[in-house]
Amino acid sequence: MISILQRPDQAPGSSTTGYMLQNTNMCMGDTGMINVTLDKANGKLVQGSVFELNGHLARVVEDTMVGGVIPREGRTYIYAVPDVNNTVGLVYNATAPEWNPTKGGWYGVNTNNRALMVVFSSNQQAVLAHTLINELDVATVPPNAGGVLVEAFNVRTHTSVHLDVGWYRYAMASGATGNGQGGFGGGTVGGGAISPGGAGGGGGVANIRNTIGGVFFHEGEA
Repeated sequence: MISILQRPDQAPGSSTTGYMLQNTNMCMGDTGMINVTLDKANGKLVQGSVFELNGHLARVVEDTMVGGVIPREGRTYIYAVPDVNNTVGLVYNATAPEWNPTKGGWYGVNTNNRALMVVFSSNQQAVLAHTLINELDVATVPPNAGGVLVEAFNVRTHTSVHLDVGWYRYAMASGATGNGQGGFGGGTVGGGAISPGGAGGGGGVANIRNTIGGVFFHEGEA
């Protein structure tokens, strides 16, 4: 069942049709809200970042360091951890969150800690940070096979393709090396005449081909 909440009175009358309904609508609209930015070079969540946490809005009032240790290589998550003093800490945690449909966000399993971003690191430095906005953001990466063909080229070209948001696979292969040309047999000389040699053997079968492939997540185009 889906219920529609009426607009509050413009000049609030009773609490149920005025301020109470106004507050209910505001809270409903804030559920799952997230707008955060990571300073990857310094490992800080940037001032002005805002997100909803367990029904309350949290605002980053100054650049805030993410605690814990970022992996040397691989994937981890930035969690917002509420404490008893109405403040929030930030920490790296490699444990994957789960989607909470009631809260409209990614949360640690059986915790009130919200996962804000997934971070990919190299040499213990964040190189990519992706905000966790909806239930598709931590989807299992698909294998390097299958999928729907978008474009295929077998000649050198330059083009552009519109892609909707989602996972995509790419595969590139070089041309195989060409067959070697057969040589000519040696001739013979006798009695002033030259006899031609026989035909050489055929070239070898091409067996060298370089291939590379992978998957990537595309955030869509405006």
